[in-house]
Amino acid sequence: MRGLPLLLSLGSTMTALATSANAVGSSCQSLNISLEVTTSNVNITIPEPKSTSDLIDFTERIIALNGHTNITEMSTSGTVNVSGTYSINAQLCVPPPGSQPATRNSTVQFLIHGIGFDKSYWDFPFDPANYSYVQAANKAGFTTFAIDRLGVGLSSKPDPILAVQLASHVEIVKQLTEKLRQGTTGFKGIAAFEKVILVGHSFGSAISNTLVAEVPSIADGLVLTGYAHNATGLGPFFAANMFDRAKAVDPSRFASLPGGYLLPSGGIYGNELAFFHVGGFNQEVANLATKTTQTATIGELVTIAMGVLPAPGFKGPVLTITGQEDQPFCAGSCFGDGYPYIVGQDSQFWPASSNFTAHSPLNTGHGLNLHFSAPDSYAFIFDFLESNGF
Repeated sequence: MRGLPLLLSLGSTMTALATSANAVGSSCQSLNISLEVTTSNVNITIPEPKSTSDLIDFTERIIALNGHTNITEMSTSGTVNVSGTYSINAQLCVPPPGSQPATRNSTVQFLIHGIGFDKSYWDFPFDPANYSYVQAANKAGFTTFAIDRLGVGLSSKPDPILAVQLASHVEIVKQLTEKLRQGTTGFKGIAAFEKVILVGHSFGSAISNTLVAEVPSIADGLVLTGYAHNATGLGPFFAANMFDRAKAVDPSRFASLPGGYLLPSGGIYGNELAFFHVGGFNQEVANLATKTTQTATIGELVTIAMGVLPAPGFKGPVLTITGQEDQPFCAGSCFGDGYPYIVGQDSQFWPASSNFTAHSPLNTGHGLNLHFSAPDSYAFIFDFLESNGF
């Protein structure tokens, strides 16, 4: 356990339902789901950054040797209860009628994006036949439920230092998972789901990992993409992103946000270094991902490492699928001559899993869904799920 216990949530309401269809004929609904959340968060004492120099100092400490320990000792003071009513924007897409195998009628994939993206990471608006995970999953007969995490996209943007932290994300995913099981999300015509598969990317995988470590029965299966428990490259990843205040980097989109909301300032160079692998991607994809980059917060960067922990009580199947050249979790090489297979070593953190499987697609960096290998990665995920009864 990460030592930050989650307190009881208070309830929720739903607003702003919208419907649409995607290219494979699926029915998609978008909705703002209001959640009342109370969590025990890290009491971060870092003041709101006022200048680029403030962020350089922060970055230097977070990428130093044992940087997260350094940050925790120098910039935190115990825990603090944080409560808020947050609006979480979600999209649920159901495959065309009759396309779902009987075993998938009551199964939903809960998609949780990582830092630098919003829910469009799963439905990337470029050549969706190759890059949209949502369309591929729907075509394979899976219902998908994707969210903009707290502080990102169309969801609420509360205090970026004390509110938008790992514990808040975990509690939100917990509440939404329970709603999916109860049939109380507010989507029209959607009944309760019997099975929920958490599918994360990067920080979204850390959130999923943390949740099942605390509540092992909350999910039936896990797909952890862009992730490993050996985060050997997080320092260079932070350095490549060159985080600065979002309102200074892109005032046209983020002028109203406080200084604790951050955005990479390294442009296309930094984004490609952090998320892509040379020769493995379409330059137009990288350009669009850079143009639409989303914010991170001080609170997230300080608490992200707390989500990398063992989950000895989780009994469901676990797939960890991370690009061979993933930067933050493999330092650019998940396996090689004379080195252990980093992603494969994660089996020790899932001792009760009914089936732990590791896979590293070649010529693929951290942004798994944004490489030429994406269709093959999707097929591997769906085959894994089918082989485990989903």
